[in-house]
Amino acid sequence: MFTGSGAGLQNLSAANVTSGTLPLSRGGTGANLSQTGGTGRFLKQLGAGAPVTVAPILSSELPAFGGDVTGQINALTVNGLRGVSVSSTPPSDNQALVFQGVWTPTTLAVGGDVAGALSTTTVVGLRGRPVSPTAPLTGQTLVWSGAAWTPSTVTLAGDVTGVAGATTVDRLQGRALASTAPTTNQVIAWNGSAWAPANGVRAPAGKTRIIFGVYTSAQTSGPGYSVSNPSTGVYTITFSPQFAGPPTVVATAVAGVGSRNAGVGAAPSATTATVQTHDNVTDALESSIWYFIAVGPD
Repeated sequence: MFTGSGAGLQNLSAANVTSGTLPLSRGGTGANLSQTGGTGRFLKQLGAGAPVTVAPILSSELPAFGGDVTGQINALTVNGLRGVSVSSTPPSDNQALVFQGVWTPTTLAVGGDVAGALSTTTVVGLRGRPVSPTAPLTGQTLVWSGAAWTPSTVTLAGDVTGVAGATTVDRLQGRALASTAPTTNQVIAWNGSAWAPANGVRAPAGKTRIIFGVYTSAQTSGPGYSVSNPSTGVYTITFSPQFAGPPTVVATAVAGVGSRNAGVGAAPSATTATVQTHDNVTDALESSIWYFIAVGPD
């Protein structure tokens, strides 16, 4: 405890000062210590010559902010970014700040082949060419229509027909393929108008001889055979030397020569075979160019 002015005191403990006025060396008229200190309290002086008091600092007593952030410390507002103003327009969901002289809330949209807002984009083109909005069906593909990529069912043509995934071979090298169902061990043979199932040439057991021949009005014989024409559309092949047993003989008209078919008549013998040619419209016997193959035991 001391009284008086306290002049000359040094190292005065604040705990021993309970009331009164403590002179300050700079500014003010002294510190009023009559208020009890506590959490959140500060020594403060509200102006030149004003007393220094112990009290909370009010936000209104602090200097205001400036620049990109303005307002009092408990009510700050960001008004700019690095010195560029931010618009006061309230933003909507999914908007972003876009510079338009000032930073402004904007709904971002894409352009070109992709359109719409960022969260709901739609592909409307491929490399600058439009895609049709028509809904596709199962199995369709995008096909260029001349104006847009459009869902389309791809249908094949030519030797192979039908939609992709359900194609049918209808021709071979541009020539028709018959729809006749084959039976066991048959082969595909040209019958003069179409490729069709036919009985194959099966070589007998043992030594085999094969004769291939062509008949025209100028060629009536060849190695191992000769041909006679006893009547219109009827021909007899004579084998020389004869086979050891009846051969298998297949004959057909030459493609592109009239509209004719050729076939073997009665069952061949070891010495001869009969071939008949027909007009395939009227089925009448008719002369034609044809060829044959004979396979039999030698």
